[in-house]
Amino acid sequence: MDIYWIENGKRKGPVTVPDIISLVQMGELTPDTKGWHAGCQQWMPLRELPALADFLGNLENRSKANQQEEATPSEEGADAKETPTSGLPPVPPTPFPRHTGTQAAPQIVEVFPATASARLTARLVDSALYAALALGVAYMLGVEYNSYYTPSSPAFWLPMVVLEAFCLSRFGTTPGKLLMRIRLASLIGMPRISFGRALLRSALVFFLGMGLMMFPVGLVMMLFSYWNLRSRGICLWDARATTIPVQPAKSGAGRFVGAIITIYLALTAAGLFMQPWLPTMLDEIEQQSPDAARQLRDLMQYHLPAAEQNDAATIPQPKE
Repeated sequence: MDIYWIENGKRKGPVTVPDIISLVQMGELTPDTKGWHAGCQQWMPLRELPALADFLGNLENRSKANQQEEATPSEEGADAKETPTSGLPPVPPTPFPRHTGTQAAPQIVEVFPATASARLTARLVDSALYAALALGVAYMLGVEYNSYYTPSSPAFWLPMVVLEAFCLSRFGTTPGKLLMRIRLASLIGMPRISFGRALLRSALVFFLGMGLMMFPVGLVMMLFSYWNLRSRGICLWDARATTIPVQPAKSGAGRFVGAIITIYLALTAAGLFMQPWLPTMLDEIEQQSPDAARQLRDLMQYHLPAAEQNDAATIPQPKE
C-alpha cells in the first residue's frame, strides 16, 4: 500500500508501511505527521491511518515507557551524563544486526519486505516438511490409523504452530523462510522476537491464514489474507504481533525451483510413511462411498506392497 505524508507544506511519498514505520523510528517523522493512503477521506495523523494504527500505537507506548525509565536517574545514568557522548542521538535499531566481535559495532543490513510469492512458497515448504516429519514420527512409533491424526484434520497441524513459534523466536526464521531468504523482523525495535509473540503470530496464521487447514475454508482464508496484504500492505497476524517478514532481495528463480523440489520430496516421503494406514483409510472411505473407494484402490494398487495388492484383488467387484 502506498502512503503519502506532508512535510513543510509539501506532499511526500509514496512509500510502503515498513518504510513509514522506519522513518518514525528514526525520528524523521512523528505519529502526528499528516498522512494519507487509499481509502481515507482526508489527511490525518499517521497514527490514525488504518494501515498504521496497530504499529504506531505500539511504538508510541514503547517510547513513553522508555521516557519514564530515563526520567528515573540511576548511578550509571548520572555518570553517563558527564561523558561527551551523552548528547548524541541513539542509534536506530536494525532488524538483524550482525556482530563480528565483542568490540565491533553492529553492521546495518538493508532489507525489504518479503514478496507475497516468496512468503506463500515458504509456507508451502514448511507445511510439506512438517507433514513428512509428523507422519515419519507416527510411522516409527507404529501409531495406528486415526481419523483425527491425518493431514486433513486440524489437530494434525496444531503442533506445527508451536514448532514454528520456536523456530521464529530462536532463529528468526523457519526452514521454508530460510530457503527463500526470509527472516522475521520486529517493528518495535526489539532485536529478537519473543516466544510469546511468535506463538501469537503462528496461531493467527493457523486460524486466519490457513483456515485450520480445512477445505474449502483454508482456501477462502488464504484469498482473504492475500487481499488484506494487498490493501493494507501487511497481514493481520503481523499487525497484531508487530512483526514483518523481510529479505535482502527478491528470491531468484533458483530458490523457487529448490522449493518445488523440496515440496515434492517431502510429500513423497509423507506418502510412504502413510502406507500402513492405506488399507484402513480405504475401508473408511468405502463405508461412505463404495465407488470412490473402488476407484482409489484401482489407482493405488500399483503402489501397494505385493501382499496388499493380492488382498485388493480378492475383493469382489460389484455387478453392474
